[in-house]
Amino acid sequence: MTLDALDLSTDTLVHLGFFVFLIAFLVRDVLWLRVLAILAYTVHILRVGLLGDDPFDYLMLWYATFVAINAGHAAWLVYERRLTRLSAAERDLAALAFPALDRGTLKRLLRAGAWHRLAPGEQLTWYGERPEVLAVILAGRIAVRDSGETIACIGPGHFVGEMSFITDAPATADTFAENHVRLFQWDQETLARRCERDPALQTAIYTALGPDLVQKIAATRVNHEAADTAQGAGTGTGIIPARLQHGTVTAYTVVVDLVADRARIAAGGALQAGERAEITLSGLSEPRQGTVVTGSGDIAELHFDAPLDQASLDAIRARQTAAQAA
Repeated sequence: MTLDALDLSTDTLVHLGFFVFLIAFLVRDVLWLRVLAILAYTVHILRVGLLGDDPFDYLMLWYATFVAINAGHAAWLVYERRLTRLSAAERDLAALAFPALDRGTLKRLLRAGAWHRLAPGEQLTWYGERPEVLAVILAGRIAVRDSGETIACIGPGHFVGEMSFITDAPATADTFAENHVRLFQWDQETLARRCERDPALQTAIYTALGPDLVQKIAATRVNHEAADTAQGAGTGTGIIPARLQHGTVTAYTVVVDLVADRARIAAGGALQAGERAEITLSGLSEPRQGTVVTGSGDIAELHFDAPLDQASLDAIRARQTAAQAA
């Protein structure tokens, strides 16, 4: 090989290596960036090898180091993506109940539960008993019965046992499989503990429960106008994840309407008029104490001892906006 030929080949490799770097920095997928970076550094290693001079040995060492680092990151990305790969059933479940959830959080949520099937006529919850599971339907229909009479039927994408999960109260109806049902379910106590440790998981659950809760709340015909026009009240909020402390009982719940001096809580029979309670709202670090002034059906109203200031309301709304965008 002549010197001219050697110069030509090394120059070509230099240009080729930097061209591959250019492509690497243009791609959006991080895994492809890592793979292309490995290729670019390998081209430069070949170029240094062609030069064959001792002064360039340190370049070979640095390029090899960068290849090893990028190879390690690429291997981790492949492993992570295999962990978050969704089956067809999991993709269907995500589309039905968790459309805005990222795959990493969704897989953590799925690892906390298990698939289950119900035969026609099989009972899932019992009136007056606290359900052991929170379930979401993938296929089939569940009949909701009160005193033996079917009052509603729910299908794919809807939850069963969600009110008991957020209020720690017993089921208010019996539920039966109307036909063959496939659902995904979580043990309520296990899921509650995981939510304690993983705020993203807690937000995912409450964001998914929101549509079902809205329907149940609408059925109770809650009168929001009085709260909206009350003195000192700000603009009402939507559903807010919260933790309720009632005596020695701690339960997850949601606030369905919040103004400066009061909150309407989906608390079921957990609260009665005149009782004291405190609630920790998503977005605030300190709990708020108050007195229950109403307590009937699925809604209880808690009047705060001290009204929320505007900064606190803004913090809660900012947390809501961030959760919805997640």
